[in-house]
Amino acid sequence: MTDNEKSIGEYMDSLPEYIQENIKQSGVKIESVEQLKKIAQSIQEK
Repeated sequence: MTDNEKSIGEYMDSLPEYIQENIKQSGVKIESVEQLKKIAQSIQEK
């Protein structure tokens, strides 16, 4: 596991459960923490 993957996992774990589920169900491949933050923010704004 790379440091980037570890950071993504840690950030994902810090998100509310509904956001985690939403991201998992979308099937999007997360490449960076920054991308994950943008996706999470987008879900929260819905």
